[in-house]
Amino acid sequence: MAEQTHALARLIREYQERTGESYADIAKRGGLPKATVGQYVAKPLTAMPKPESLQKLAAGMRADITTVTRAAQQAAGYHVAEVDTPDGTRILISHFEQLSPDQQASVSALVEHLLKQHRDTH
Repeated sequence: MAEQTHALARLIREYQERTGESYADIAKRGGLPKATVGQYVAKPLTAMPKPESLQKLAAGMRADITTVTRAAQQAAGYHVAEVDTPDGTRILISHFEQLSPDQQASVSALVEHLLKQHRDTH
């Protein structure tokens, strides 16, 4: 395993250490090729895997899809923040933590405004 592993690789490795299962076990249960599971561990994730692949990986690891998706987002460089707006809408914003507090407030307000406009016109 590489010295600097990404979040999805760590999630898979931790599952394997806990259960003693192989890539083949995870792949078979989830309906993925064994090589795909191995690549998620061995190679850097340069893009988000398809949602169907993440769903299959989650099933193969008996894991929550949200946990697997968040690990993939982190591994692919999508640092996502969940923000609650005053009307209760929850939004996801990529790279949000890299913004200053004032910028975060501005982005949240803009998204809230656009969501309200969308709801009002549909």
